[in-house]
Amino acid sequence: MIGLILSTRRINNAARHYFTDDYFSFYTTQARKNKVDLCIYSIDHINVHNKTVDGFVYDYRTNVLMPKNVPIPRLNLYRLNASLKKKAAIQKVRQLSEEDGIIFFNACTKRERSKYHDYLFLNSFKEIRPCLPETASLSWNSLLGMLKRYETVFVKPKFGGKGNHIYIIRRKSNHYTIDYFYRQTKDSRIVHDKELKTFYSETFSRPSRYIVQQGIPLKTYQGRKFDIRVSPQKNKMERWQITGMFARVAKEGWDVTNLDKGGKAKYTLKRLLSMKTKKEIHRLSLLIAQALEQRFPYMIDMGLDFAVDQDEKIWLLEANFRPFRKQVKVKRNRIPFEYVCAVYRRLKE
Repeated sequence: MIGLILSTRRINNAARHYFTDDYFSFYTTQARKNKVDLCIYSIDHINVHNKTVDGFVYDYRTNVLMPKNVPIPRLNLYRLNASLKKKAAIQKVRQLSEEDGIIFFNACTKRERSKYHDYLFLNSFKEIRPCLPETASLSWNSLLGMLKRYETVFVKPKFGGKGNHIYIIRRKSNHYTIDYFYRQTKDSRIVHDKELKTFYSETFSRPSRYIVQQGIPLKTYQGRKFDIRVSPQKNKMERWQITGMFARVAKEGWDVTNLDKGGKAKYTLKRLLSMKTKKEIHRLSLLIAQALEQRFPYMIDMGLDFAVDQDEKIWLLEANFRPFRKQVKVKRNRIPFEYVCAVYRRLKE
């Protein structure tokens, strides 16, 4: 039996509506195709003391889904879009992993997902290092140093996502322009040279929570900036594959491409990049996934964000785990599940 971890809210809603939830129907279908039983549950419903969980168990032979209390499956696919946050959930996962050898694919804490730690780790790989923008933990000195070397710098939360709380600072002759992004809003202001220290002190009361990063002069499409999202995933052959690669084009006048910020993802790379550049992004994506696997052995689903500058140089902007997908019934949700099924069959032999 394989475990599928969803949110408590989703499971309760599905139970109230006779399991018409898209996740339930999608994954029970996948379980039937792969001939494995499935236990759908939330971490809140785990009993650590007796190693059981109250969940909804799907029997692929009878095609029946019903509530049951069962032993916690040895292999579990964490399918929430957010990292582990609650202390109780983190403690459960750590205890079961360390003491009982139970595996939770794609589960990690928010603190483990530091953009700065990712940078330091990847910077140790000779082949990956050239595609990393210069990055430092934010301080007054690191910000000034970056602004001396680059006309544009980005300040980002170390643990943030969806393009929120990003500051873009551009150096001009005697002032700085600063854009701030949060949800669907963009706030712009001008700060004169003598006011920058005051802005820094008032804005970043806890600078250690941020990174400062070299700004990349992105290529544009029809006057709008774009980057590339690549999806490396572990497949049923237990190997990394690139499941998807597409461009995200920013809203006109914006510098962030996140879909939550009005970016559009309906662009193939054929008209945006050369074949040589696409092949190199493909190669780098596999290298980066294999590298990050050394740091996170059970992370099997990634979303890598690449930029290509105006000289066609490739840059890795950041690595995301368990990237959010609005549509459930897509190939990029099927591939990781098939991987877990393959590991399950191998361990049973």
